[in-house]
Amino acid sequence: MGNGIDFKCRGCGHILKLGEGYGFMSCDERMHRTDALNGVYGETARRIMAEEEDIQTLWKVHVYHCTCGNYRSEGNITIYRPGKRTYTSFVRCELCGRRMRRTCLPRDPKCPKCGDIMDECDIILWD
Repeated sequence: MGNGIDFKCRGCGHILKLGEGYGFMSCDERMHRTDALNGVYGETARRIMAEEEDIQTLWKVHVYHCTCGNYRSEGNITIYRPGKRTYTSFVRCELCGRRMRRTCLPRDPKCPKCGDIMDECDIILWD
């Protein structure tokens, strides 16, 4: 189950879609292994998946926030060797290139385009 909020900027009309949670895609181990082997989650994830077969993955969409003010939703993967977490992928900001931090859905984000206030315009629930 997942949820999200769409925000619309009062100034420029930019729409920001943010969501978090699991969905049907979170259960597809083969797809996550293939994505990891293709480098979607970075070189470390690719190397771990190529070296070992006895690996479990957990995929989930998270909300990320950057120090430059940008928000973004992105799926990430956590890789587990038997009994312990081995690696969690991270997200880089498309605006400034910094590593983003996981956060909760914001209440009052600023527009990444013009800096004005954004209002909630839609609430999303998915399975």
